[in-house]
Amino acid sequence: MGKKMVGKNSEPPGKSEWNTAAIRDLLTVALDDEMFTVLCFDHFRPVHESFAAGMSKGQKIHRLMDYCVRHNRVAELLDKVKKANPSKYAEFASQLKRRLGSGPPTREEGGASYPNHLCWSNYGTF
Repeated sequence: MGKKMVGKNSEPPGKSEWNTAAIRDLLTVALDDEMFTVLCFDHFRPVHESFAAGMSKGQKIHRLMDYCVRHNRVAELLDKVKKANPSKYAEFASQLKRRLGSGPPTREEGGASYPNHLCWSNYGTF
């Protein structure tokens, strides 16, 4: 089992102002696996230390996003991605925040574009 990365600055799941589906998509296309791993090593060391051999890029992205939401570091993450790949960041910029109080983002708002069986919400609370 990996380390649980919850700290005193944790934000309860589901209370984020961020459109995590759009951020996940941005991370997937803006950084190749090597660039993503270096970003984590340089700026999000606890996440990098939780990576295991053979983990997919998607699994690594999920760990980083979970860490950043729980530790209120999403804005910092997005700033790093913007500096690493400004053109891809610009493509996603309007989708990165969701309207507060509107519930989870819909597909039209840049919500999850993954098949239902890949959505974490299908697995209950952790």
